[in-house]
Amino acid sequence: MILAPLARRVVRRRPRYVSVVLLISVAGCSANWKPLTLPRSKPLNQRTVVEFHIRDSLVRLHGVRIGSDSLSGIPWLEHLSCDTCRVSFALSGVSEMRTGDPGASAWVLLAPLIALYSVGLILGLAFFASEGGS
Repeated sequence: MILAPLARRVVRRRPRYVSVVLLISVAGCSANWKPLTLPRSKPLNQRTVVEFHIRDSLVRLHGVRIGSDSLSGIPWLEHLSCDTCRVSFALSGVSEMRTGDPGASAWVLLAPLIALYSVGLILGLAFFASEGGS
């Protein structure tokens, strides 16, 4: 019964929550891309995603191995254990190389949305339980 007025206040203030969700969505769109310079003194982590342009195509690889004149890696959406999926590119045709973690930005967006949905569900259940019991 005490939660019912609180639930009504939350429903009235929905536009504020919508703007917070939009702000979190925009903040979650970044994969923290950093430029990659060659030559590198140490190898890249297997899970590091390398993004680059070759001709007019955007390529994302992980499990990247950089040689003296080429780089090879596994397409980002394939599992790291898929060695038959490995592709190779000449370094001379590669431009705008950068590293990042596109999957991490999904969690930055998803976790707050799950939390907001859970709070809304609990308040909604409390509201409807109090309305049905009176």
